[in-house]
Amino acid sequence: MKFTINHYYRFDNWKTAFLAGFLQATSILVIEFVNFIVIMTSSSFLTVVMNFMALAIISEFDNAFYAGLGDDKNKRCLEEPQF
Repeated sequence: MKFTINHYYRFDNWKTAFLAGFLQATSILVIEFVNFIVIMTSSSFLTVVMNFMALAIISEFDNAFYAGLGDDKNKRCLEEPQF
């Protein structure tokens, strides 16, 4: 998010890039908050572990979608050092 603010001229629409980072940060905070609530309200160790693993898998969905992009123009922009 800070990169988009400092280098707004590199983006066609810097607000969209900022929003993408903001939504990812917000989703991680929400998942951690839900994880904390679930752990505090669980009655057994097995329930804590199962719920934690379920939330860990949910938090990794964005990486799975990113890996599935293949040879996309936007993915190249993120990975190449010249950008």
